[in-house]
Amino acid sequence: MNISFEESGLMFGPFEALSLFRIEKSKGYIQIQQNTKIAEFLWLSASNKLWVVEAKSSIPKPGTKEYDNYFDEIKFKFINSLALTINGYLKRNMTIYDEFPAKFSSLNWSEIDLRLTLIISNVPRADLPPITDKFRKLMLSTRKIWKIEETSVSVLNKEEAIKVGLASP
Repeated sequence: MNISFEESGLMFGPFEALSLFRIEKSKGYIQIQQNTKIAEFLWLSASNKLWVVEAKSSIPKPGTKEYDNYFDEIKFKFINSLALTINGYLKRNMTIYDEFPAKFSSLNWSEIDLRLTLIISNVPRADLPPITDKFRKLMLSTRKIWKIEETSVSVLNKEEAIKVGLASP
């Protein structure tokens, strides 16, 4: 069975149900959500890439306090998503573990390729490189801790998200 859903003005999917975890909609997250931000979903692709995805429809103007706050919030969404997912995997949060799709329960964490992906649907392609640079710098300590390659941390717009198979037209 395949699943598609709309978030931040984008149609995500279709994804195989056994490989999609909508962490933001999970009971395990809802139980702890007060003051805890989290990404939209995690998707395990056929090529053994675990995509952690946060979707936004817009971005504040660079150089403003709102811009800095925007990225601080996003950073914590990714950190919290990884932590909550691992807590489920380790069975420290049984609600999350019980909600995992079949392919998540048997993940070999030493072999997966983690992808931290921020999708800002309405950003022009020419604006993606500086935003990606900022996001990569912001996630540097997380990348080091989790051994995530720099190129596995990315910012995409709608067109790029469609190209990599995260979204559909």
